[in-house]
Amino acid sequence: MQPTVTYAALVGATLAALRKQTGRTQAELAELTGLGQAAWSKIERGATIPNVEILAIVAPAFGMTPAEVLGRADAVVAHAVAQGVRVLLRRKEEDAEAVQGTLGPRALAALVEAGGPLQI
Repeated sequence: MQPTVTYAALVGATLAALRKQTGRTQAELAELTGLGQAAWSKIERGATIPNVEILAIVAPAFGMTPAEVLGRADAVVAHAVAQGVRVLLRRKEEDAEAVQGTLGPRALAALVEAGGPLQI
């Protein structure tokens, strides 16, 4: 089965890597964005998709614009695809079988790291 990941999971993993690189906690970013820590954790896991308002609030905490954050995520997507990972832009019922091959947190972190240095 081809390894599979959602775009939301790669964005979340990118946000998690940026958070760690800047020495911030999930609680700090949750407070900054007006979310609870559990809600921020869902974003980092790709279970929830951050909206543009959240990206606009959090990106400056990383010294970036929302476009730069998404650009970094897009670089990770390109790397993942080059490694043979199927990236789903949306979870659909017909993709339920593919989602069973979803990459775990360690594999996501490795993709983000291998996607190149984080520019902050």
